Amino acid sequence: MNEAEKRLRIYRALITNPEWVEILQDALALQEREEADRARGYSWLGFEWFEVYANPQTLRKMVTSRVLNITFSSHSSTNYKIADPALVREAIQAMSEPTAQPERGMPDDLFDSIVGYPDVKTLEGVLNENVKNGSKSKGLDVVTLSSLKILIMRYCYR
Repeated sequence: MNEAEKRLRIYRALITNPEWVEILQDALALQEREEADRARGYSWLGFEWFEVYANPQTLRKMVTSRVLNITFSSHSSTNYKIADPALVREAIQAMSEPTAQPERGMPDDLFDSIVGYPDVKTLEGVLNENVKNGSKSKGLDVVTLSSLKILIMRYCYR
């Protein structure tokens, strides 16, 4: 499996299971701390379910999604490590960054197909000009203006 497929698999797993992000953040912190101790000669098997405050069933799902690896398993405990900590850290950081939503505008010819109702069309034209100019006249924002346009359409099609 190449690097792009791994990245895609991790991103998909975290997008479909957003509750895993907090668990993985705790696991990353634990793993980084313990790996630093390992450099001083301390061996670490991995974290257990209670150290990351997660159900063992959730951790098993993470293992089957190849996000975690089981490093030790016995009758009384199971230890886990993150399969690719750098990739998981990257995915969590990418998910936490806000994405810019493109600004949507109403088409100018939205009400051209409606015959009659010149008073309503005049109101619609004023609303369109306010949206284009970016003005929020009388406390109306773009969402409110869009809602008004929907009401106008309902009024016209009665």
